[in-house]
Amino acid sequence: MIIYGKIKDLPNWGLLRLGDVRIYDNSKLASEIFREKFGEKNLEVNAFISDTTNIIGPIDIKFDISEIAKKEEKGGLRIKKYIWSFGRNERIEESFEPSFIKKFDKKGNYDVEVEIELVDELNQTTTKKLKNMPKIGVGYIVGIRERQLNNGSKQVTFDATTLKDLGKAEWFLEDSKDDEPTYKGSVYTTKPIFEETIVGLKVRNDNKSSNQLDRIFVINGEQAGNISGDIEFTKSNADDKEYTFQIKNIRTNEGMGTIEKFVWKIEDRQYTRDGDIDNLEKSSEVKHKFGNYGKYDITVELTPTSGEIRKITKKIDVIKELKIKDKLTFYSNGEKVENVIVNDLTGEYFLNEFGIPTTLSMDARYVKSDNIIYSLEEVTWDYDSDGNIDAKGKKGELMINKEGKNKITVRYKFRNIRLDDDVIEIKEIIYVEAVKKEHDINFKINQSTEYAPAIIGFDATQSMVKDSNISKFIWNFGDQITEEGDAVIKHRYLADGEYQVSLTVVTSDGKRYSTSKKVVLKPKAQKVKIKSSLLNAPIHQGIDFDSSESIGDITNYLWDFGDGNISTEANPTHSYSKAGTYKVKLTVDFRNRNVMEDQMEITITN
Repeated sequence: MIIYGKIKDLPNWGLLRLGDVRIYDNSKLASEIFREKFGEKNLEVNAFISDTTNIIGPIDIKFDISEIAKKEEKGGLRIKKYIWSFGRNERIEESFEPSFIKKFDKKGNYDVEVEIELVDELNQTTTKKLKNMPKIGVGYIVGIRERQLNNGSKQVTFDATTLKDLGKAEWFLEDSKDDEPTYKGSVYTTKPIFEETIVGLKVRNDNKSSNQLDRIFVINGEQAGNISGDIEFTKSNADDKEYTFQIKNIRTNEGMGTIEKFVWKIEDRQYTRDGDIDNLEKSSEVKHKFGNYGKYDITVELTPTSGEIRKITKKIDVIKELKIKDKLTFYSNGEKVENVIVNDLTGEYFLNEFGIPTTLSMDARYVKSDNIIYSLEEVTWDYDSDGNIDAKGKKGELMINKEGKNKITVRYKFRNIRLDDDVIEIKEIIYVEAVKKEHDINFKINQSTEYAPAIIGFDATQSMVKDSNISKFIWNFGDQITEEGDAVIKHRYLADGEYQVSLTVVTSDGKRYSTSKKVVLKPKAQKVKIKSSLLNAPIHQGIDFDSSESIGDITNYLWDFGDGNISTEANPTHSYSKAGTYKVKLTVDFRNRNVMEDQMEITITN
């Protein structure tokens, strides 16, 4: 049909960009005829408007600024809403998606302006006016009048009188042959229309050699009303198979009424929702839990009060997701950070008022997923969340010495221990609010053993007082010993127990600041074990007795050889002068005043 040839020749069909804004004739996006002729893949190409300076109205234009939205949302920012204005005392509109449909039915120039509200990681809101937005010029308006007929059809009259100074109007329908218009003249009335119909307008003049159509009108028949909308969804944070679906940007032609019913078909389930005129989008909402992962077709039928049904479909991919069960551990200058706020649902960590300068260590060695068949294989660290990997390995480390906000991205790669090609990646975000505190008094405990007696080292070199020097370090080791010394010091503990170690620093101007930590020392494992070089020996044969397998801090040994002789050596030698069986016993004293013993039998022959 000639009209489709002309459609393909229109200058508006090449998918070009006006800056980062895409502009469409929305009636073509919603047209079933265009969808059938060009397919979903090429529908946008054929609805695109490349020249917005001299448009013939009335026209519903869809603005799509998705490309701008992607750029603005980099760096941790999220767009909360879009505020649209078109000048000429037009009403300011708001949307929550990067697209908006506006009807232009008056001649004139329109300045498109868009402001976005941005929300950062700390939920603070800022506004930004987008640059390089297009101008819409509506040079001419074609009058359109509809008349309902008794047989259920309608007639549409087009009045292109305002275009007379451009040339003579010619009208084309789908059945127009070759280059012959269906009708010539400024005012054209269609035959009765029962279903969606395309009408083409060409303004012919002597200076114009192109056969291109100047405007395409999509007319909805009584049996096929123009209903449009977009299927959108959100995934549950708790269950990666549970989705919430909703219809957004719902639009119907005048005379069709509002949407009375939504019928969803998902997998083998059907959900019916009644439309609420006061909150139409919310009333369309359904929740569905998929049985398996994979690709699915989502279908919803919209029924307005006029009775026509419009079907909208969307393909989605339900992807398997893991949740982190055992989380990251954080250390500041070697000390575990306790006051970490964790959002398990979003995979975010918040370290607020984090004192600097410090070295932040992040330990992922014990990170596990909620599914035991997935093992953590690889960890990467992006210390400034710029998309580049700064370190690999299960431990990350970052020196922070400047005040301000830091955003760290950590990515985990989990592999299925049964299926080698089944790999799932998870991303978590760490937000650090670094502040230089008025004072930060702290010390590290260098403890090489957990058993007493022990020599413990203490290091307070990272302690600081803002705008002042520390002149004294006063240590109370918790065992009734206090010592004024350096920032680095050692102390010997003789007995096991819990010791509250306190540090008080004194500045050059006499101010005092204190902190304390606990040192725990266990008693060493204690055991007495004896053995001998011979269990059977003749009289006067020297026998070596050995206690070297005994464990613990032993202070005294007492051997009783069973013949009236004793020894206080650790490993004595003894001989017997009479035959018989002797019970040998070793009793030991430990430093913590424990007493233990072990014994054995020796047989002596003549």
